[in-house]
Amino acid sequence: MTEIELRFTQENEELLRLGKKHATTRRTRHGRPGDTFRAAGDTWTISAVVPVPLRQAFATVFVIEGFHTPAEMAAAWQRCYQLLHPPDVTAIVYVHYFSRQLAG
Repeated sequence: MTEIELRFTQENEELLRLGKKHATTRRTRHGRPGDTFRAAGDTWTISAVVPVPLRQAFATVFVIEGFHTPAEMAAAWQRCYQLLHPPDVTAIVYVHYFSRQLAG
């Protein structure tokens, strides 16, 4: 188990604090199951990292990413990566699933 660094936008930090974000989709793998990271004042543990086409990530994990629609997640992705054009939805991305560690 390794503590890794995962950066989140202010919008995503708030979703973490509210308990609405349980996954993050990244262009590269940032950790492995069992790794931890600190964000939004808490420690989180990665439970799985799954490679999928970006189109599939938008369609299937938008809710646990903290969004209301796939389009909302796609717009956030475009802002986060400062893309001038829509992303390549066939590209393989990595969905990192995680949970908040309980104090104890």
